[in-house]
Amino acid sequence: MQDGLRIGVIGLGAQGVQHMWGIGRIEGVRLAAVVDVDAERASRVAAEKGVPGFSDLDAFFRAGTEVVDGVVVCVPNKHHCETVLQALSAGLHVLVEKPMAVSLAECDRMIAAADAAELRLMVSHNLLFYEPHRAVRDLIASGGIRRPHLYRTRLTCGNMYGGWRDRAELCGGGLLIDSGAHRFYTARQLMGEVKTVTAWLDTDDPRRRGDEMGFVIMEFEQGGVGLIDSTFHAPGETFDDLVELVSRDAMIWIPGSEAEYLKTWSHPPVASGAEVMINRDGSRWEVLPTPRDDWASSCVKSVAHFADCIRGRAEPITSGHEGRRNLAVLSAAYLSGMERRPVSIEEVG
Repeated sequence: MQDGLRIGVIGLGAQGVQHMWGIGRIEGVRLAAVVDVDAERASRVAAEKGVPGFSDLDAFFRAGTEVVDGVVVCVPNKHHCETVLQALSAGLHVLVEKPMAVSLAECDRMIAAADAAELRLMVSHNLLFYEPHRAVRDLIASGGIRRPHLYRTRLTCGNMYGGWRDRAELCGGGLLIDSGAHRFYTARQLMGEVKTVTAWLDTDDPRRRGDEMGFVIMEFEQGGVGLIDSTFHAPGETFDDLVELVSRDAMIWIPGSEAEYLKTWSHPPVASGAEVMINRDGSRWEVLPTPRDDWASSCVKSVAHFADCIRGRAEPITSGHEGRRNLAVLSAAYLSGMERRPVSIEEVG
């Protein structure tokens, strides 16, 4: 009998594949089951990985803790809530892909169920583990630079999605609620909690039509502003998630984790790969030493943290409450874009 914490992956699309790859690189953790409604895919991947495969979710959840200790949920956003609730009812700890759900009411149901079952419910906000972001956060917290007053990030995407992500009814919206979810929690990681959001979107009904381009301005509780500019209208398979910070005594440029991983920047790569650049005098740019990292590695660390929390070795950084807070900011952005006015986080709940 094999030892180790047993993790199953539900949903074997691109992110499910990423998580399976990551699980195989975590000591003391093993892939124990794979699940997908596509029976052929579930059977093929199960054979490749040498683990049980399921295409019937009910059958998988009936097996429950006989097969796995926890699951990573990678199904379309619309189905996050129902899948998580089933997993919790089966006695399983859950790491769910972002966004946590498509509504705050769903988040509340998921959190209440996890609390009642005394199980871990966590959200895959993997960029909270991306080393350049963590290093810059620590630099700010230690007083190495004064707190930035300006945060900017790009979300520039070409023709790289396809599938359910292009269907608003499954995604819960468009670009902002999907890949954009990472931009909101990265802003909060580096700048603190958001107070008010003002957004312009290319549709007044993003939940049903899906936003493809937008600008989101965030006012932070501790002062300062942030800008997310997003677009699907870029050439080829472009992907860029550059982050820029400006304070009174430094400018910082963090090449994006996904752009570094995919090699699909929308700007010429600076220095070498994912090195963070800092300018302290307005003229000279230098490398800010940070551990090397990329998107794939941050996903591994996210699942490793989930495993540590299941074992009681750590308290969740990416709890269900964190997932809900992030969705509240995102929901405020959608409401602002729909009604063309500033929206406070308190207003959306």
